[in-house]
Amino acid sequence: LGFANGNLAKFSLREGQLIWTRPIATPEGAFAIQRMIDIDADPLVFQHTIYAATYQGNIASLDWTSGQSMWTHKISSYTGMAADQNTIYITDAQGYLWAFNAENGTVKWQQKQLAARILTGPAVLQNYVVVGDAQGYLHWLDKRDGHFVAREKIRPLYTAPVVQGDVVYIYTHNGYLSAYTLRN
Repeated sequence: LGFANGNLAKFSLREGQLIWTRPIATPEGAFAIQRMIDIDADPLVFQHTIYAATYQGNIASLDWTSGQSMWTHKISSYTGMAADQNTIYITDAQGYLWAFNAENGTVKWQQKQLAARILTGPAVLQNYVVVGDAQGYLHWLDKRDGHFVAREKIRPLYTAPVVQGDVVYIYTHNGYLSAYTLRN
């Protein structure tokens, strides 16, 4: 579980006992708004590693068993993350899309052309990263380098796309549900 104080905690499902808790970010600044470091996006569990991100703080990779931090990177995010075999994808509060090496936290690429568009969290569908924005566009980017592959105008999006099998589902702000597949 992620908390408003920037801590991430692991509990046992059966008994609800606390197993460990770790700070993902430390509050900084003179004003209360500057010290906000909430973990708003759901932490991501992928290949025995937990990834968590805070608003005005960090993205962190932690060992599933011990909670030991493996790497951190300064970022402000509240939307969510997605992963594939060796990459963590995340959108930040500025509207940038990032790709991090899952093992060591190095930045593989960063796409800044969507700045200030209020992005959703990303989703991964085959060779693409899919992200929506508040202006009503669905963006498809090549997951190797972050270049744009396609874009479609639909309706404003605030929730991350959901991938199931070879289909990506999009739920718009106005309550419309759409499904997309890739053509071969």
